[in-house]
Amino acid sequence: MNWKDLWWLGATSIVAAACGDDTGMVPTSSSSGSSSTTTEPTTTTVPADSSTSGPQTPDDTTTDSSTTMDPDSSTGPGSPCGNGMLDDGEICDGSELMGETCVTRGFDQGELACADDCTDFDTSDCSSFACGNGMLEDGEICDQNDFGPLTCVTEGFDSGDLSCSLQCDAIDTSSCGTCGNVIVDGAEVCDDIVLLGQDCESQGFDSGTLGCMPDCLTYDTAGCGTCGNAIIDGAELCDGLETGGEDCLSLGFDSGTLGGCEPSCLEFDTSGCGTCGNDVIDGDEFCDGADLSGETCVTQGFDNGSLGCVPDCSAYTTAGCGVCGNGVIDGSESCDGALLGGETCASLGLMGGTLGCGPTCQFDFSQCDIPGTPFGSDAGYNGFMLMPPSLPCDDISATGTNTFLFDDDYTNAPLGFTFNMYGVPFTDIYIASNGTAYFGTNDILGLLNSCIPGFTFDLVEENILSVFWTDLDPSAAGGVYYQTLGPVGDQRFVVQWDVPFFFGDPVDLMRFQAVFHENGTIEVCYPDTLNGIDVGNNGANATAGIQQNPMSGLQFSCNTPDLVSGLQLLYLPV
Repeated sequence: MNWKDLWWLGATSIVAAACGDDTGMVPTSSSSGSSSTTTEPTTTTVPADSSTSGPQTPDDTTTDSSTTMDPDSSTGPGSPCGNGMLDDGEICDGSELMGETCVTRGFDQGELACADDCTDFDTSDCSSFACGNGMLEDGEICDQNDFGPLTCVTEGFDSGDLSCSLQCDAIDTSSCGTCGNVIVDGAEVCDDIVLLGQDCESQGFDSGTLGCMPDCLTYDTAGCGTCGNAIIDGAELCDGLETGGEDCLSLGFDSGTLGGCEPSCLEFDTSGCGTCGNDVIDGDEFCDGADLSGETCVTQGFDNGSLGCVPDCSAYTTAGCGVCGNGVIDGSESCDGALLGGETCASLGLMGGTLGCGPTCQFDFSQCDIPGTPFGSDAGYNGFMLMPPSLPCDDISATGTNTFLFDDDYTNAPLGFTFNMYGVPFTDIYIASNGTAYFGTNDILGLLNSCIPGFTFDLVEENILSVFWTDLDPSAAGGVYYQTLGPVGDQRFVVQWDVPFFFGDPVDLMRFQAVFHENGTIEVCYPDTLNGIDVGNNGANATAGIQQNPMSGLQFSCNTPDLVSGLQLLYLPV
């Protein structure tokens, strides 16, 4: 018997005692628990240990009023807690929780229960998450940086860091990376060819091509190089004395010793290498073309001539050198003793007379009938002025090479033979647009003429033939031409100017010519020295003459109108 039965039995006894046998009725409860007017007979309860013998009830059975009551009956004074149904005064009963859960009661998880008296919920098995405390707890997938065993790798990525949602219920993989997708993501610093602007130089190297390691977490610097470590790496061609087996010959030179590597490690030091034929003594060369290191036929024990260099630049050649008085016209000799090479005064344009040979094996013109007027001499030439019936210079306007010179321009041309200017042999000549030709100085002789001898306004000051030196412009009209004529041994080099003055008449051009003979004679012809009505006609603003250097020269005119049409100037070597 439980407490509810005891409670009910006690209440029944009290009612029976109060009413006695007069009424013979006790109240019963309705299914709703309220009093009812229905009465029923009761029996007298006799204690079990009574001495009364014989039947105590009509069915001869002793009856306790409580044995006639069902604890779950609706006949009691209130609804019993524990019947699994909500009765008056109950907020829950057993598993009947009115739809409430731990979550609806403000918790995050757990099993909600009903209190033993059905008047309240039992939340002892409910609990709440502590999301944001950095510790992974029941019900959480993650919490800040605590992901349990999960990483970007376990989630199918190669690198990176997971992140957790603010509710601790989802993992964010946006910071994870996949190596090889050509996107720098996750913990990657590069991916395949994507280097995010980095190169070997930014990584502290000097050259080369930066790459990405297979894990995308570091750069591949195997292709980078450090200049100065004596190892050819990166984009280097060489490093220090390490040349990778290259030498002067393998690099296209003819001789010499490779000097190692330039400081940049991107070029070889070829300063010790030589190229035969570039007119510069380099490498292992003894000489090169015209570069004879200052040596001449005279320094080699001859009297005259042109010293040369053998084709492989390994030695001098003295085939062009001569010994005066040996009975052979050799070197730069015009003659030797009685040998005049078939020349006469007449063949040289000096009319009649007797041609001789001087002590230096050059022609002696002193006994020739020269149809002209001497205008002076210097250390190398005698000058004569002539007005012949017809000028002897060649017209090469149709056959010569056009230099296509611009205004204030110059060019270099090969003579085709060796010409001695003041005793110095030359095989090429510089031709300037402003009416001059000169030897040995690779530069422009400009428009500002000066008198001879003297210093010029330019770097060119030696071995000058001034034909009609003033401001001329072949780019406006006409041209400047050159051509080598005659047989070997009697060749001549002709330069011809068909030009106007600067801002001169482009139709009525002037013409003058210079002829350099192989025997050393120089002729200058002036077929036409008028350009319209220009104030500079006839050489009024020009210089004509020949100059060895600023201290020695032979002048015919300087800023005087003496260069008339039909004039011939003859420069005969002394």
